[in-house]
Amino acid sequence: MSPIRQIYVYATLTTAVAILLSILPLPYFLTHWQVSWPHLVVVYWCIALPHQFGIKYAWVTGLIMDLFHQDIFGQNAILFIALAYAAILLRQFILYLPAWQQALLIGIMLLIPTTLSVWFNIIIYDTSVSWHPWGTIASSIIAWPWVFAVLRLLRQKTQLASR
Repeated sequence: MSPIRQIYVYATLTTAVAILLSILPLPYFLTHWQVSWPHLVVVYWCIALPHQFGIKYAWVTGLIMDLFHQDIFGQNAILFIALAYAAILLRQFILYLPAWQQALLIGIMLLIPTTLSVWFNIIIYDTSVSWHPWGTIASSIIAWPWVFAVLRLLRQKTQLASR
């Protein structure tokens, strides 16, 4: 299998696993701290290979998330597009930083879809603001260095360098 085809297979599988992890039921005391796996995986692939995985990839992932989470069709797609755009825009800066600073910057970037999601929920569903999304950002910051290391290892296994 060619390296380019192999990287598409890895990206598809990692995205599918991330989506499945996002719908996995957790014990009640951990629900507020669930890592946002799909967001982290989309950010990684947009940073690592922006020409192969960009806005279209984020849009499709968002639409799939809409189906699994039973949100308004397109809501998560918009959130993922905003996140992917920020990741591609800040790509060179993110790759220059050490892992702990990357994690903090990714956490700041995750504020974009989180804030938009809270805003959508307030407008559409007339809900109140809770601290649930902010715990997700904190746990995602902690998980980022591990996600980055594992996905980078997969990408290097295909011997496909970033272009």
